[in-house]
Amino acid sequence: MPSVIKNHFVIDDRSSKSYVSSFGSVWNLVTDDVMGGISFGELSLEKLNGVDCIKMSGNVSKENNGGFVQMSLNLMQIVPFDASHYDGIELKIYGNNEIYNLHIKTVDLFRPWQSYRSTFQTKSEWQDTRISFSELEPHRTGVPFRKDKIKRIALAAIGREFDVELYLASIKFYSNS
Repeated sequence: MPSVIKNHFVIDDRSSKSYVSSFGSVWNLVTDDVMGGISFGELSLEKLNGVDCIKMSGNVSKENNGGFVQMSLNLMQIVPFDASHYDGIELKIYGNNEIYNLHIKTVDLFRPWQSYRSTFQTKSEWQDTRISFSELEPHRTGVPFRKDKIKRIALAAIGREFDVELYLASIKFYSNS
């Protein structure tokens, strides 16, 4: 069960040592093959430098109108997740010095290509990265972001051809107050 630590709500801290998050839902991999693309990806459970994590690996190809690999987590159980008391998302990540995206979907979005997005840079060392909700850019929607209506969070390799190697040790909502 997820825990609330002062100014944080843990979505996943990888303590399950499985594909089940601390929130109780399961991490999934989605690639552009759902629309005819040929990008490849996989999820694996790892221990990197003594840290339990989930790894997304593969490669992004723009062939056949493709261009993404993503790991996603459903936060909507019966009702959307209400993150009103939080200011953003904090990730503990390790990567291959590439740029990745955070995608958030709310119940207001119905098309698969719609989301609220922000990019983040990885390093080949563990780092804590904060992405404020105010940094999110609407993608192919005019609907304003509502942090009280979150249904899904995804980490994506998208938009250009590159090798994917992203490790996630924790993801949580954070508050500045």
